[in-house]
Amino acid sequence: MIQRRRLLALARLAFGVLTIVAMAVQYAHRADPSAFYTTNFFSFFTNESNLFAAGLLLYGAYRGLRPGGQASSPAYDLLRGAAVIYMTITGAVFVLLLSGSNESVPWANAVVHYVMPVVIVLDWLIDPPRSRITRGRASSWLIFPLVYFSYTLIRGAIVGWYPYPFLNVTTQGYGQVLADGVGILIGMIAVGSATLMVGNTRWRRS
Repeated sequence: MIQRRRLLALARLAFGVLTIVAMAVQYAHRADPSAFYTTNFFSFFTNESNLFAAGLLLYGAYRGLRPGGQASSPAYDLLRGAAVIYMTITGAVFVLLLSGSNESVPWANAVVHYVMPVVIVLDWLIDPPRSRITRGRASSWLIFPLVYFSYTLIRGAIVGWYPYPFLNVTTQGYGQVLADGVGILIGMIAVGSATLMVGNTRWRRS
């Protein structure tokens, strides 16, 4: 059990560091440290979700490598469930809507859009939550996406920049953007329901 915990912690450490490095490389590639560029960079749902997921992996690694340490707690498991949803949607939206976009750093793009979504899902399956997650608590997983959607539209109207074509009301119009947003929200609810079901099922078995 101890060896398994350490191996899991080391894997979390490796992928957490890899994600941070990939994002740092992507940020530095354009060599534009202006405040506007920096804000734009961190306004991508992909980047925010990857930072969130990497932070959880690094925290889990830290707790897992401590003598007698346990990474899991009800709050940590709830946050991990959120990461599963955000990273799954990140990968799915990229494949379905954005795969033809021009990416300047291919390997870093692969890490944040392909590798990390798979890693976070596998992490949930390999190390299931240690406590049951209720539907009421799981509903909190939708707070961040709703806040992000609102932030993107408000900031976009102010500065005239949107992180994704399907959120650009200048070219798509509010009706289409809202329709796309509802579609993605439905996808998140479906992924969240599956995440909750799998997590609680594996919790009971373990």
